[in-house]
Amino acid sequence: MSIDSKCRSRMRNTPPCTSLKRNTIGYQFASFYRSYPVYRPGREPAGYLQWLRRQDPQVVFDASHLKTREDWVAAGALVFNAATSYNPVFFGAAQVRDPAFYEPAGMPVANDGTIPFARWVIRRKGEVELGSMGCNTCHIRVLPDGTIVPGAQGNNPGDREGAEMLRRAARFGDSTKIQERIRGFARQFEMPWLADDPNRRARTMSLDNLIAAGEAIPPGVTARSNTSIFLPPQIPDLIGVEHRRYLDHTGLVRHRGVGDLMRYCSLLQDISARDRYGESQPLHAEESHGERYSD
Repeated sequence: MSIDSKCRSRMRNTPPCTSLKRNTIGYQFASFYRSYPVYRPGREPAGYLQWLRRQDPQVVFDASHLKTREDWVAAGALVFNAATSYNPVFFGAAQVRDPAFYEPAGMPVANDGTIPFARWVIRRKGEVELGSMGCNTCHIRVLPDGTIVPGAQGNNPGDREGAEMLRRAARFGDSTKIQERIRGFARQFEMPWLADDPNRRARTMSLDNLIAAGEAIPPGVTARSNTSIFLPPQIPDLIGVEHRRYLDHTGLVRHRGVGDLMRYCSLLQDISARDRYGESQPLHAEESHGERYSD
């Protein structure tokens, strides 16, 4: 076992004396709206944005209409590309519509000019929103020839893009607020049961060093919740996931079917951020309601 492997194992496994508690969260269910491709500037069809503004919102997922395996596979593609955030996380609408964004960020572009890591979504007629942070944001790879491979280890440099977005915000806004925002974000990586937790050093890092930590994360790995911005894990490929019996790098979750997979997704995206170990309080302890897609 390498030093990094030992460090990861020590960091992510809670000792037996530490009690893990899950906070109760109330959810409202979100709808699956029809989404549309995002193009790099200069590659989208003429009048594309104006055409999108004329589209009506359409709910496209209805389980009562799914009868065959092919129906479910097609519906799975909708789920795979469904947004979980309409706010900038790694990037926002302003970034994907800015020609100057792509080269410095290193965002791959498919051979048809599309950006497969996000989608335009119409939830209200006349309003075109950038939806991201679905499966496609991290689990799509664009090959050197521009071919899109859904489910492969992603190669969108999300952490670098997010760091650059924060650097720009600090340059033109309140740098103190940006620093506190990043420090708050970094708290999700802390391990209260570990006295010398290396993730805790983010509390005292300068703004430049915090942003530099994000810029140092290459494509293919990401600082996911319950990991570390200093030791970010690789993004796994999802190809053949139906044959895997355990999920997560440490095999934390049994995988007996698609129900387990969906519960695992909810665990990572929502519940784990509100974990409570012993007497420590989660970062979002005051939030008792969230939004997710239905079972």
